[in-house]
Amino acid sequence: MWKLGATWTVIMLLVLPRVLVAGQEPEMVDPGDPHELLLRVDVGKSTFVMYEPVILTYSLANLTDLSIRAETRVPHEYRYLKISIRPESGNPIRFDSGPVADVPGVPSLRLAAGVTMADDLTMFFNDATNELAFPRTGNYTILGRMYVGNSPEPVHIEAAPVSISVVEPGTADRQVIKSLGSEQDLVRLLRGGPYAYCKDSPDTDCPGKIKTLIREHPRSAYTPAIAFELANYYGWEKPGGTPQYKVEVEILQDFLDRWPEHPLAADVTSSLVYALERVGKEKEALDLCGQFEKKYPGRTSPRHQIEKSELKNPTLPPQIDSQGSLGRDLFSSSGAWKLYAQGSYESFVNRDRDPDTEQDPYLGITNRSLGKYSLVFAETIRD
Repeated sequence: MWKLGATWTVIMLLVLPRVLVAGQEPEMVDPGDPHELLLRVDVGKSTFVMYEPVILTYSLANLTDLSIRAETRVPHEYRYLKISIRPESGNPIRFDSGPVADVPGVPSLRLAAGVTMADDLTMFFNDATNELAFPRTGNYTILGRMYVGNSPEPVHIEAAPVSISVVEPGTADRQVIKSLGSEQDLVRLLRGGPYAYCKDSPDTDCPGKIKTLIREHPRSAYTPAIAFELANYYGWEKPGGTPQYKVEVEILQDFLDRWPEHPLAADVTSSLVYALERVGKEKEALDLCGQFEKKYPGRTSPRHQIEKSELKNPTLPPQIDSQGSLGRDLFSSSGAWKLYAQGSYESFVNRDRDPDTEQDPYLGITNRSLGKYSLVFAETIRD
């Protein structure tokens, strides 16, 4: 269950049962022990500036010589992976953020020998505590734990702890805060994107102001995350407006030129693949897919976004489309609404989790691992 301020969102994905396979291997293989799976978490560096998003990369690896079947799902939205943050003096605090997905039935994931599955998670705002994930300067330890089976007792594996330090903003970071207005404005931008930051701004070209800020302050620790948020804004199919994919491509390419090794680079590359396909540059998109697959082994390739023609330009029947905004403002979660959609539908999900700044008239999910014939059900009810 995903809590958005005073709003609860439930997502269910119903599919025909089948085994998810990671890696190629014959079906008849003696399974290894789920205890032997290796969970890793990493944040790329040890020191972060206050208000800087921490990008956590996590992976599940089978380093044995046998295939291993586990009762788990790797993407964080399924919550088989549990993340906690332990302050320097205190007990671990559960970290929770983003949508929650649930699939009925017991998961069955087979990892072939030598296979690794990986993804990342942005740690900025903690829904479990309703405050920033790292609310003050100091030292923190990030802990990862994953449920992988029940044989016959529950089997959990733990990652090696990762220690980080959160320090005061530097000169370049203070300049960004001053340009945006205040620390609260920075948090609003990083949490809800340009829409949340600009909706009450008197500036007639607020997104353009953010674009200028990125160009003028490339050395700030905040700038890469701001750039990615701005790119998403221009590529967002917002109510009353059309996506500006060419501008999105420009920002994403500039990101990879400036910060090719940033922890967000994998997500940026995946978004760029989609944006290039949208502006008609399919060959460039395919070439970039190949680079992605070599640089980020174990991650879900964005190739499916451009090779499955049935996923292009997804549309919903008018009856379903109207149901999503029936009796409610497009920019609010007021009222109750439902959406039923069969097949794949893709949309950015606002991470603001504030019902007054929710961006999408209906909720979209890209169902990467379960296939295009999934049934997606989403329901939001305002308390």
